[in-house]
Amino acid sequence: MGEKEYDNELKAYIEKLLGPLSYDITEEEFGIIPMTNQDFPTYRNGIYFIGTAGGQTKASTGYTFRFIQKQAGEIVNELISDRFFSQNIKTKKRFIFYDSTLLHILSNNLLEGKIIFSKLFKKNRADIIFKFLDNETSISEEIKLLNSLPKMVFLKAGFIELKKMIFNRKKS
Repeated sequence: MGEKEYDNELKAYIEKLLGPLSYDITEEEFGIIPMTNQDFPTYRNGIYFIGTAGGQTKASTGYTFRFIQKQAGEIVNELISDRFFSQNIKTKKRFIFYDSTLLHILSNNLLEGKIIFSKLFKKNRADIIFKFLDNETSISEEIKLLNSLPKMVFLKAGFIELKKMIFNRKKS
């Protein structure tokens, strides 16, 4: 959507949720959500990379806030304990797979993001969805979430991404 469309949708949402209000917008942010499964360094040459630069953005959603908090906590713990922090914070492979599958679906226009997230939120509890977005769900919770999505589209995309992951592992 364009910037004006976002503004209109947000205004309509606020009015629907809270009724007509009088308010001033003092700052605005608009941009492209970084959605990539590229690897980013966490530490190099004495510099800690945090947030998006340190690979703490969820590839499939652009969500970063909770991942930065976790990363900052790990860096602080390493500094307090006088240990040298040089390891990337590892994401469990299944979450990388889920992100890659969703990115495949979105980048190939197999389904619109709003359709996927609408189905997800209509059929599941919000706290479980946010736990999933934080990469903190159990496999049984993930199965329930994934079962609420269009199965064939996700199975086909997942199979393609799984082949890529296996092929890339064999190359390295």
